[in-house]
Amino acid sequence: MKPIVILTLGITVVVAQVRTNPWYCNGGTEGNGGCEANGGHTYCCYNRPGIKGFGTPRTTTAFSENLAGETTCTSENTKGQIKCAP
Repeated sequence: MKPIVILTLGITVVVAQVRTNPWYCNGGTEGNGGCEANGGHTYCCYNRPGIKGFGTPRTTTAFSENLAGETTCTSENTKGQIKCAP
């Protein structure tokens, strides 16, 4: 029983840390409407700072996709991930 409790606590900490770390996003990108339907906006984002085209830190809420079903996007010739953020 003890190993299960430790494993569960470890997963909770990792999930909480991912949600609090900002992604760095552009000014907006084409989405499928899912982010907006949930009160957010769609951005092209990268998971670390200092990458050209991804200058705005945002706390993202979910991964998303564009109308073609793609989950990646490009900003300033660098590939990023389509994400939702408030």
